[in-house]
Amino acid sequence: MGDKFNVGERVAFNHPTDSWILGKVKSIDGDPSKTKCKYTCVSDEGQETTFNTSLGKLYHARDEIFNEEPDDLLLLTELHESTLLCCLKKRFLRDVVYTNIGSLVVAVNPFKRIPHYQPEVSMQQYLSQGPVVQGQLPHVWSCAHQTYYELRNDRQNQTVLVSGESGAGKTVAAKIVVEYLTTISCQTSTNDVKHATQQVGVKVQAASPILESFGNAKTVRNDNSSRFGKFMKAQFSTDGVLVGAHTTKYLLEKSRILSAAKEERVYHVFYQICAHASRDKYGLKEASEYVSCTSGECLQIPGVDDAEDQSACIEAMNAIGMTSEEQNSVWNTVAGILNFQNINISEKMDSQNNPKSFLDQTAKAQLVEACSLFGVNATEMEIELTSTTSSMKGETVTKQLSQKKSLDTRDSVSKVLYDNMFQWLVEKINTTTDKTAETANWLGLLDIFGFEHFPKNGFEQLCINLANEALQNHYNRFIFVEDMKECEREGIDTTGVDFADNDACLDLLYGKTSIFSMLDEECKLGQGTDDTLVAKLHSKFGPEGQGKGAKSGHLFYGRPVTDPKSFFIRHYAADVTYDVTGFLEKNKEPLKDELRKICRASTDSFIAKLIPEAQDSGRPSAQVTVSGFFKKQVIELVDLIQSTNPHWIRCIKAHPAKKPLLWSPTDVMNQLRSAGVIETVRVRKAGYPIRFTHQLFKERYRALLGSEGLNDASNQIGDKTMCQKVFDSQGIDPSIGQMGVTKVFLRQQAFISLNAAKDAVQATAIKKIQQAGKALKVRYQCFLLFVEKHKERLAQESQEKLEAEKRERLLQQEQLAQEAEARREEERKMEGLRNSAATSIQKLVRGMLSRTKTLQEWIEIERSKEEIKIDDQLYDMHEMMFQLDQHRLKMEDLETRRVQKRLRQQRRARAVDTARNMTQSKLHEAEQQREKDIEREFKQEELLRVQSQNRERREAYTKKMEALRQLREEERIKNEAKLKKRKERERQLRQSAATREDEAQRKFLRSIEKREQKKTIDGEQRTHHFKLACQQFEARDNWESNREQILAHEYSHRARHSRVAANKQILNDFDLYQNPPNLLFAPSVIGETGAPSTLTRQQCLLEREYQQRISEEYSFLNRVGKDPIEALQHQREKALLEIRQKRKLERKKEKEKILAGLT
Repeated sequence: MGDKFNVGERVAFNHPTDSWILGKVKSIDGDPSKTKCKYTCVSDEGQETTFNTSLGKLYHARDEIFNEEPDDLLLLTELHESTLLCCLKKRFLRDVVYTNIGSLVVAVNPFKRIPHYQPEVSMQQYLSQGPVVQGQLPHVWSCAHQTYYELRNDRQNQTVLVSGESGAGKTVAAKIVVEYLTTISCQTSTNDVKHATQQVGVKVQAASPILESFGNAKTVRNDNSSRFGKFMKAQFSTDGVLVGAHTTKYLLEKSRILSAAKEERVYHVFYQICAHASRDKYGLKEASEYVSCTSGECLQIPGVDDAEDQSACIEAMNAIGMTSEEQNSVWNTVAGILNFQNINISEKMDSQNNPKSFLDQTAKAQLVEACSLFGVNATEMEIELTSTTSSMKGETVTKQLSQKKSLDTRDSVSKVLYDNMFQWLVEKINTTTDKTAETANWLGLLDIFGFEHFPKNGFEQLCINLANEALQNHYNRFIFVEDMKECEREGIDTTGVDFADNDACLDLLYGKTSIFSMLDEECKLGQGTDDTLVAKLHSKFGPEGQGKGAKSGHLFYGRPVTDPKSFFIRHYAADVTYDVTGFLEKNKEPLKDELRKICRASTDSFIAKLIPEAQDSGRPSAQVTVSGFFKKQVIELVDLIQSTNPHWIRCIKAHPAKKPLLWSPTDVMNQLRSAGVIETVRVRKAGYPIRFTHQLFKERYRALLGSEGLNDASNQIGDKTMCQKVFDSQGIDPSIGQMGVTKVFLRQQAFISLNAAKDAVQATAIKKIQQAGKALKVRYQCFLLFVEKHKERLAQESQEKLEAEKRERLLQQEQLAQEAEARREEERKMEGLRNSAATSIQKLVRGMLSRTKTLQEWIEIERSKEEIKIDDQLYDMHEMMFQLDQHRLKMEDLETRRVQKRLRQQRRARAVDTARNMTQSKLHEAEQQREKDIEREFKQEELLRVQSQNRERREAYTKKMEALRQLREEERIKNEAKLKKRKERERQLRQSAATREDEAQRKFLRSIEKREQKKTIDGEQRTHHFKLACQQFEARDNWESNREQILAHEYSHRARHSRVAANKQILNDFDLYQNPPNLLFAPSVIGETGAPSTLTRQQCLLEREYQQRISEEYSFLNRVGKDPIEALQHQREKALLEIRQKRKLERKKEKEKILAGLT
């Protein structure tokens, strides 16, 4: 018995062919509370389906739930198969093909190129992120990005597991991961490191064509399906740089070497070598000539060039370092297998009527061709294909084989050679890319076959599903542990939460006593058959008997009633039935010791090494079966993954047609189950699958608190407190619902209870709304009756009301028209004032600029004059100093002559005295005195020499001063010429300024005349203003024409003053020029000499007032330290501000007058 549903309720129901679709319950036949009850549902498209029970078939559908499209499916409010499928479909149709489900990435194959997912467009946005990708859509890049940074930061090995069915895009996803890892690992490295990493990436990518040629084939579901599992370890150095890679292969599909199902092909390499130009070298023909190639009746793949792919494979072999001899041996092996499978073994009866196999001439020729390629003896090979030799009691017994056993022997040789050759290719790739010695950590990339479920399933499907079952068990445990960690962070009690894993199914498959162990036991006994195997399996695991003593059998094992050679297993994804036919042969794949010896004796050393040495035939238990080897690989793989930090990529094929924008709900749902996504939902449902944030829970269920919840729009109570009140009001038990730190955790029972309570509250509110609506409808009908009864009176009142409104509108329109006319009149006045002010400002600016330039040139002239005057004074001072030096030299000469004359007189007097009084005793003293005199005379001569040098210096100085005087004279002449040029320039500027001002005045007068001609109202007043303006312009013209003469007179009058005084007066005059008084009363009578003529008393008073104003302005400028030009600009701005304020006041007064008139 399922949940309760009502007729007309919107639901999602599980359609037999379209999986979960949206619709509603059309009818219910029976009592829903009982087991037997039929539900008839109809979809939005009209599809009708009937169910005998609602359990697992119907789900409550709320539009707000099914419209959610989160990037992480675990963030869906209700976690259910239907909500998952709906969300994925909506994202897929919007070309958003990647979606997270926890740590798992679901990649839906779009079968087209999506621009915003191309590396050149979006990859850099992910590469530029830190350790955690934020603000970007889910992608395989984000998975690779997170994995790489966890490897670097945690120094822990990582694993990325890529799975999905054939055609879902596993190989492409794995390539995208490798490409991203190659780029991100060296984006901050040096150029040398980047080049080395790129070379590693090239080698890893070069391995793809080889592995795809030898390990991929066309299937019904995929044109390039990988028929083997691959685990590649991307190796990184301590710096996080990709240095190498190591590849391990799992379970190559050997039956694909021999034959293929209809519309499928064997491995690509067989068709590629037959289409390539080098086929003649190996004696090959067209692919249609070989039995294995034609077994699937599909020789070509549309859009694929096998010859081109063969060339790419050969280039890849060269890239990984395969020698020409090795390549030749590989192609010999491939060609030999093609010919070997063409051997048609016949059968006949011997004398004892026993079947006996033999080779006809055609088969022998084919055998010789194959053996020549293998490099083995054809005769020995023929003997071993058609007979077997055994030893009994020391005697050797030869027995002819039947046709079936001979064909099995032939197939075994081909499978062993091809499988070992593929393993050798993988190891060869590893020798080129493996850098284990330089590896600090590695990142494992598992590209493995997905869960398989076909109409007929054999030994290969059992092995594949075993691997998927083991990986799903690991995934379930990881998801459950992560879910419990989240509950622990939120403070949720998980004591009663149990985890239902698939350990029992794994134990059935490869436990101590399991299907695989019993299969190995049958193979090792040597006498077992497929029939004995299935009988033992049924006996061990199947149900037996009926009634009370009946054996129930294994929970995950089943025995089909119709097929005695089959059994089925209840896997996590689906129940799969397996046919045991060929199980033992595929598990053993025996190769006789004699055949091993023949192959190891091959002349081609490559083929000789492919076959391992013969094992001890006396120890069958030592033989390694396929299932045993694969089971060991799976166990080691799971242990390896458990030692790392795992990440998952689940690839989904949207539609079997493999075309863009096609969506098959049933196929997608089956793949979601196979990929373990639905199992993730089951794990979540084991705990608390429905989770809300506190705010969302409050918004959804606050109506349950009545007025308290509905009136809390400003969040005064708080989200968590409100949620707890809802829990308390509805009596939610902790076993079905708990309050976390940031979320509310619910089980389905609590969720249904809350929704039922909310629906009840909404139903009550709807009834009240309906009652209010009905009352409103009745009142409206009463109003209509009242209107009908009093129709004439109401019409008259309505007409009067309309006329009153019309009169009021007309009055308002008249008032608005008057106001608009007043505004237009005011705008016209303002426009005239603006034009007048603009013209005046333009004239003032032009005049100011012209006068400023003239004043600057005049100041420069005066400065030059002062400099010339100072230079003349300096020259006069130097001249005076020169005259003083000459006078001093003359005085020194006179003093020298007087000293020399006095010395001569003294010497003469001493000589006379010496002659008189000289005695013999004083001769010596006289001699000493004479020496002193000589020394004194020497000093006097030295003094004369120095004076002579000074005289020469004075003469040189005189010459220098004369040259300086000439230079000063030349400079004075140049300055006079410059002064003349400046005066001429000033005159020209005055003329041009006067011309521009006259032109501006004429333009202004013409504009006024045009404006006066257009205006017809208040003509006398505008004529008066026009005359007054003309008078003002005439007075300004008189003032301007006499300005130069006034300035010339004043400048000549003040030429005697100092430079500072002159500059001060110049500034005063400039201010007077820039700020003239009322021009109608300005002095205009100037004499010819530039001096003012006799003035009236009033004019004298004005002149005094001007001078006083000029002095005050100059003192103010000196105090504040302003430049005259800036002061003038400030004055103009001040005047304009006063004009604006005055006009604003006038407009305000006019508006007040208008309003007063209206009132």
